Amino acid sequence: MIELAEKLPLLAETPVKIIWGLKDPCFHREMLKKISRHFPRANIVELSNASHLVLEDNPEAVVAEIEHFLREPLPKAPIKHLTKPKLSTTVSPAIIEKFRSYAVSNKKQTAVVEPVFITDKVSYSTTTYYQMFQLLNQYERGLQELGLKPKDKVLMLVSPGKEFLLLSYAVIARGAIPVFLDPGMGKEKLFKVIKEINPDAFIGSVLAHILRFKKKTLMPNLKFSVVSSEIPLPGSTGVGFFKKFAVQPLPIVPPSNPVLIAFTSGATGTPKGVPFTDSMIKEILRILAKDFGLTSKAFDMPFLPIFSLFTLALGIGSVFPPVNPSKPLSVSAEKVLRLLNDYEITYSFGSPTIWNKIAEYCLRTRVKIDSMRKVFIAGAPVSENVLSRVKDCLESGEVFTPYGATEALPVTLCSADYIKKKKKAVSLSNDRGVFVGKPLSSIKVKIINWQEKGGKIRELEPLAIGEIAVSGENISKEYFNNPEATKLSKFQLEGKTWHKMGDLGYLDREGNLYFCGRKVHTVVFKDKILYSVCVENIFNSHSWVARSALVNLGENGAGIVIEPKPQYMPKTEEEKRIFSLKLREIADSAGLTKWIKNFFFHPSFPVDPRHNAKIDRIALSSWAQNKLKEATVRERETQIANI
Repeated sequence: MIELAEKLPLLAETPVKIIWGLKDPCFHREMLKKISRHFPRANIVELSNASHLVLEDNPEAVVAEIEHFLREPLPKAPIKHLTKPKLSTTVSPAIIEKFRSYAVSNKKQTAVVEPVFITDKVSYSTTTYYQMFQLLNQYERGLQELGLKPKDKVLMLVSPGKEFLLLSYAVIARGAIPVFLDPGMGKEKLFKVIKEINPDAFIGSVLAHILRFKKKTLMPNLKFSVVSSEIPLPGSTGVGFFKKFAVQPLPIVPPSNPVLIAFTSGATGTPKGVPFTDSMIKEILRILAKDFGLTSKAFDMPFLPIFSLFTLALGIGSVFPPVNPSKPLSVSAEKVLRLLNDYEITYSFGSPTIWNKIAEYCLRTRVKIDSMRKVFIAGAPVSENVLSRVKDCLESGEVFTPYGATEALPVTLCSADYIKKKKKAVSLSNDRGVFVGKPLSSIKVKIINWQEKGGKIRELEPLAIGEIAVSGENISKEYFNNPEATKLSKFQLEGKTWHKMGDLGYLDREGNLYFCGRKVHTVVFKDKILYSVCVENIFNSHSWVARSALVNLGENGAGIVIEPKPQYMPKTEEEKRIFSLKLREIADSAGLTKWIKNFFFHPSFPVDPRHNAKIDRIALSSWAQNKLKEATVRERETQIANI
């Protein structure tokens, strides 16, 4: 036996098939892991219904495996350990293929950094690409053991970090479909969406599993559930279970169609599932590398966690900030600066509110961010003031604002420097939209008619405001299980599928795009059309205003709700009157807004939890209408009292 053991290294480059029965407790997975280390090219088959006497316990399966192994042609040249993990001619999902290819060539590079803050001290948990590669193989085997099958829908409610990446990748690699949604969309919407998904499996944080316990009828067809922590919960499997499996890759499974589903936040309507196909993801990866200029061997700080799925495959490590995804604005700017400096982070994707908070801290403390090369600010319209503020806190980096949506990721990309120097065009109706730059070279954009119901799609002339429609390889072709929404938002033209963004805007004569607001936030009253972003920008220019919102007051036309800067929040009726007079002066001077007479003051706007930037104007409209009714009642009571 000792003589045989000494010769085991001679089999290191020899094709080996290991058929292992798990029923016998003496031949557990730890023993399999130790044995498989001697055979790096081994194709491992685990049989849960057989003991170590696999041929006796399951002869059909074993004979079939042996026959396939013996008939399979041998490769012409030996393959070194993990240099080519391809086990068959089947092509794996693009994002997995790209990750595996990079991981085996850059084993020691850090892929994930998870900081832990205790008071003012921070410690870091790091994982290399090679470790992620091995863990992914184990997670795949574990999910397969739990019963995961290709095309299974897996609801993902996992906090950003290493487990989010591993579990998402493992589901995709097995040909199943991870479904991502925003847990902050509100209980009613959340429950409705989960029922619509009808998941086959559920993977979530400890907090997310409380939902499963409270609403047991919400997911009636679950085959299994996984909690994204080492310690399992009742009825669920912890991630510690996966680490018992062999680290060798399983045979490749082709990508499902779609590869994943991401639901919109529902901030401007009903959340809708957007299917991402393999070709869409390939194109997004290409755009991030070529158009965004993201290069490998760098670090990213993803305030928008979905981007970490893409950057990992591009060879960019993620340093996850200590932020609650449902309350992103609670992030500590001081802690973020500590991470940025410790790891010399070069890229970051985040919302305007988060990056404005970081920039204000930098300017207040006179701190510069040395390492940052590119900051991408998205999720809501970004003012030139915010772009300039963020730019000022970077030593030598650039600031960009991409325009896009879950269905169209992304459409345009424009630098803060170009926005600042570009002479902006005004629309034919004299409205000024937010400049978002030229469409990417692979994207086609048209401005189409939006008020003619049931009419033929008609392209509008330059500077005319209409609905923004886009087409490209990264643009979704349909919605998940929602043919009605697909019919309303998709159309065929010039042999291609086009997506209506639900946004209004215009193109100038050079092909630059301007954003005027969501279609549903437009107020049409008598012969007047007010576009939310165009109107709000007029009032946002006042130094007392933090932000504003155009609201629909029904038969009373349009109103403006102001969120003042904290020190300017009016506390008395007299202060409200003085502030309102200043706003009326602005409205009268602008021309487009001179007939707006109703102004309201709100201490803190309702916003979407994902970006903490999209204003819930529909909720504010209801609030303002109630305030107007209350004011009318008080006025009548005063009149009666004076009679």
